[in-house]
Amino acid sequence: MSLVDEAVQQLASRMDIPVVASYLELVEGRLIQDGITTLEDQGVTDIVVIPLFVSSGSTHMDEIAYAIGAKPVPDMETDLGPFQVQARVHFGSPMDDDPTIAAMVWDKVRALSTDGAGGYSTRRTWKQA
Repeated sequence: MSLVDEAVQQLASRMDIPVVASYLELVEGRLIQDGITTLEDQGVTDIVVIPLFVSSGSTHMDEIAYAIGAKPVPDMETDLGPFQVQARVHFGSPMDDDPTIAAMVWDKVRALSTDGAGGYSTRRTWKQA
């Protein structure tokens, strides 16, 4: 099971609503349209979309908002057409500069530091996994 699936399963276990993770591309059977269809087949009438992108500046945000019906036209040209969706869509925002995400990133950067105090260092250290 992937980390995404584990996180979704944990979330779903705490909520009394269907929860699915869908992808823009490359994950056959798990695309956004597949997620919409799965939810609607379960009788869902309202879908809350939380894009798991780090930045709202991603062009994918515009594509998805358009394709899911959260906006009438895309800001940029896209090959992504409108999804087939009957439910009401509530389109959320990505993580952007959420303090919790920033703290998580900082913890990972600090752990890679070569400075004995755990602070920033200009030296590069590469570790083989």
